[in-house]
Amino acid sequence: MSQSATNARKGYYFCPNGTIRMLIVFADVENDPCTDSILRWSPLQLPSYKDSLIDIATCSNMQYGISRFYQQASFGSLNIIGDYCDQLLSFNYSSFSNNNETQRLLVAQKIDSLFTNNATTMHGFNVSDFDNWSFPSTYFPKKHLSDNNIDLLVIVWRRNYLYRQVRDGGELFYGIGTNTKTFDGLSHCIYTYSNDVVGCMRHEFAHGLLGNNSYHTGGAGAGKRNFLSNIGGYSILSSFNRNLYSCNGWDRWRLGRKNPDNQFYISARSATDRSEVETDLIYNIWGIPDRKQVHPSRLSKIRRCHPHQTALPANSTS
Repeated sequence: MSQSATNARKGYYFCPNGTIRMLIVFADVENDPCTDSILRWSPLQLPSYKDSLIDIATCSNMQYGISRFYQQASFGSLNIIGDYCDQLLSFNYSSFSNNNETQRLLVAQKIDSLFTNNATTMHGFNVSDFDNWSFPSTYFPKKHLSDNNIDLLVIVWRRNYLYRQVRDGGELFYGIGTNTKTFDGLSHCIYTYSNDVVGCMRHEFAHGLLGNNSYHTGGAGAGKRNFLSNIGGYSILSSFNRNLYSCNGWDRWRLGRKNPDNQFYISARSATDRSEVETDLIYNIWGIPDRKQVHPSRLSKIRRCHPHQTALPANSTS
């Protein structure tokens, strides 16, 4: 893959390598008409699973939720750490907004109020600890520099009928200015509105690595669904129709990852001596491989899509 300025291996929104620290807040809308089942989260409290979502520091063997998943999927090249505010952010249904941007601004104002009054997160982090990156255009190199924006805010909603009537998913939003005292804005924001909070966080973060809804694959959902299978399979961007939620070879190849013991990104074993050999992804403009032109030893995976098809940047993905 060419290492020009724009490159999938430099990540859609997020850098596929390094360490990113996310700020997690738990929020609820009082008097909300949501009637869905809400597991492990009593009213007016933080959820019982609050300490199992993410590791607070890097280590060689992450233990929790999204941290463990991405460390293993990346062979240790990506570390996601973070912490949560230990106060529930509460809003009233009658005065809340059904506009997602306005909702994020209202949440940001409450976070700003906490940090302005010298509050810290559960484990003592302040707002500047969540500002370590600046993010240029999609698929361009990311800069390990602070820009007075929170790199990634995750809002875990208990109830929010004005966002979505059914608690069945989430969304990744690109930056927004907040004009608050302790930070200028949010570089990225993830909504989770589901009983499967970790699964939702993993999926929405994967959009920040790979692309918008057109990159749903291995059991696709919303979007054009141009990559690999629509029904069944697995991927870090698997959606409704998946069999399993895991990282596949296409995910790793696209992000430039391989087993440290391997020489090649797309690797197989020789039928004669079991040595490592390089294989390839074979496709053509019609999505139908011409097997007459491909030696069997190099035909490992078929990608059924137009080779020049790319996803356009979008403000949100789900």
